[in-house]
Amino acid sequence: MPRHAPPASAVALGLGLALALAACEPDRIDVDRPTGADGQRRSVQAAVNELRAAGHDGPAFHAFHQRLLALRPIMDEAAGEDAELFAVTEALAAVERRLAPGGNAQALALEVWPLALAPPLKAPVPGVPDPDVWSPWLPRAGEGAPAYLERLCGGLLALECKHVVPEGQAEVVAAVAIERLTSRARRAVINCPACVEASWRRVVAGWEAMNAVRVTTIAAARRTYDPARWPVAGAAAVPPPPAAPGLRHVHLGPEERVERLRYVLADARRDGVARIALAAREPTYPYRMRAYVLDSGLARLPARDGEPVQLLLRVLDVRAPIATTGATTGDGDGEVRRASRGRRR
Repeated sequence: MPRHAPPASAVALGLGLALALAACEPDRIDVDRPTGADGQRRSVQAAVNELRAAGHDGPAFHAFHQRLLALRPIMDEAAGEDAELFAVTEALAAVERRLAPGGNAQALALEVWPLALAPPLKAPVPGVPDPDVWSPWLPRAGEGAPAYLERLCGGLLALECKHVVPEGQAEVVAAVAIERLTSRARRAVINCPACVEASWRRVVAGWEAMNAVRVTTIAAARRTYDPARWPVAGAAAVPPPPAAPGLRHVHLGPEERVERLRYVLADARRDGVARIALAAREPTYPYRMRAYVLDSGLARLPARDGEPVQLLLRVLDVRAPIATTGATTGDGDGEVRRASRGRRR
């Protein structure tokens, strides 16, 4: 059995942390193998060589993934094992490159995470139906990273991130992807008798170190981006207005007391800020941001001190006139600005 050449990454570890492993000059993959059945393995190795020649940049890794998927239907078992092995080990260098200073970590959602989140690559079993379980994980034509993550979290990754607001999905999905790549890389190297060089173990250690960082932060991310941290938006809420000199954006939890809002209004009034935009969330996935825009000169609030902010917002929803455009004025309690009401999802 020929020995697999080691992966390209020398594994500089961590997500911008000071954790690193020793560098290792990559050996090149020997593609001079016998023809015949091994030709499929040579096709996989040729794809790896092209990826390495491109320096593991994001577009090159995306193309590498697409090529492996195109080859998969004609792979035999050995070629399928090679494809999975190289996919999950070469991914480390691509991820490290994007996470390095000056990299674009957000691009990983479309370049690497589709491979990481999908089932492991494997060859078809002769005589057995071969359903395509990989395409649903791929970005659709024209789909940007936010839309891709929103689709996954609303469906395929519902257990992992459906209860995370859109602003936190990238962080949570990245942690899930790294955990899956860590597990797959560990399994692929263990199941490869030819992977005897120490550099293979360093790649696994690289994923394990990166995963350890994510494990310590994902629970905090889920708490930070839990939609329950925002009041539920109702009829009087509007799309968040853009930042402006006379507007202050404010976040208060739904259980915080009305007096907190009074203090916020007083602070805004003292600072010469005419309005505040109190953040809220739509009640159903994907929990889009909404806002209650209030004058800082509001004479009184239609709720008592000690009552929760959520109750106050429900009162504002009831008092909001049924308008289709523009701004409306409430019944002496101040101004509540609202836009046309769209169909709620």
